[in-house]
Amino acid sequence: MEGSFILMFTSRSVIMTSGLLQNHRILLHIRTKELHKTTV
Repeated sequence: MEGSFILMFTSRSVIMTSGLLQNHRILLHIRTKELHKTTV
């Protein structure tokens, strides 16, 4: 019981972390695009 709960919590945190990384990457991509617009 406790093991499965820990496993569920770990997998959820991993999914959340990967999602945050994905969002961060997208934001970074948009920011770099806008920087290129202003410089060019």
